[in-house]
Amino acid sequence: MLRGEAEKLAVRAFEGTRYRPSEEDIEKLSGNILLLEQAGLGKLNKRLVEGGRKVWDTLVEHSLAVELILHGGIRRIAYEPEELSPPPDFKIEKDELTFWVQVKNLSRLERDNRQIKNFDQIRRYAETVPAGKFFQILLSSDFNENEIQGLQHFIAEKAQEGIDDQDYLYPDATNPKGKITFWSPEKVTLQHLTLGISGDMEMAELTGLAEKQIKGSLLNAASAFNWKSDQTTINLIVLDADKQYDINICEALYGTEFGIFSRDRHTWSRERNGLFHDQDFSSKVTGIIALRRKETWTPFSEYNRILYINEAFQDRIDKMQGLLSFGKVVRFNMRPEGKPNFQEEP
Repeated sequence: MLRGEAEKLAVRAFEGTRYRPSEEDIEKLSGNILLLEQAGLGKLNKRLVEGGRKVWDTLVEHSLAVELILHGGIRRIAYEPEELSPPPDFKIEKDELTFWVQVKNLSRLERDNRQIKNFDQIRRYAETVPAGKFFQILLSSDFNENEIQGLQHFIAEKAQEGIDDQDYLYPDATNPKGKITFWSPEKVTLQHLTLGISGDMEMAELTGLAEKQIKGSLLNAASAFNWKSDQTTINLIVLDADKQYDINICEALYGTEFGIFSRDRHTWSRERNGLFHDQDFSSKVTGIIALRRKETWTPFSEYNRILYINEAFQDRIDKMQGLLSFGKVVRFNMRPEGKPNFQEEP
């Protein structure tokens, strides 16, 4: 693949989004595309370019693959290896070890699943509207499927007469249930109205629900591993966790915190209800890696990486650090800020 071809693919990757990449963005992504192509990860490049509204999820996998390659020492890396069906996202061979990696986006949890069918219906309807534009649709948390038909007619009407980059509220600004924004493509020609972005109108408060939802998300990710971790096999889940607190991930993995009070001191412990106390989960998952962007304004931000280690595999930490570097390693007896402050229950 030549540099010019990689640049065209980089431009196409952003076409279905509202993000307008700079020349630096295109140069960065095209360089990453070339690097992955040379490493035999053309399938991941294709997934990124054809990702549509899921381009941001795929970009996390794409950026992770770049970091894995640049960290060095990898003997072989494969994306969705064909030897398994369905496969984990990555298989990596390094230092006589096999790493299996499954990537999960924690920004989308169970609460979002209520809207998936709504978005799918809206997307299918949009493809019948002869307007060559992209659109973004954001729905309120109390939007329900009984309102879809009215919203669809609203979208079709505004698509014909609407102004690019202007927000349209449905049914009105007093009690909006949906927000729609249109924009015209820069490089491609569209035959119909095309869904580019979908999501929530407001960021829901996850406190109280987060632990349960994170557990569900991690259990789903762990189902990619039909084998146990051992001395030569390391199974890792990588979380895109920009919108999650450390304490919620800790409680999902290690157990819910509770205080221990006495006359002269106050300490804390954990319930034994974390996933690392579940034998099926803990026998398969060596560790969890949480990714958080250092800069939110660029899709190519460097990441802060946190490793939540399964205590049963703490002797594997150095091997995992050989795969990626971590800003922090969290264990069962450490609070999210990283300070040991733990007393076992009597």
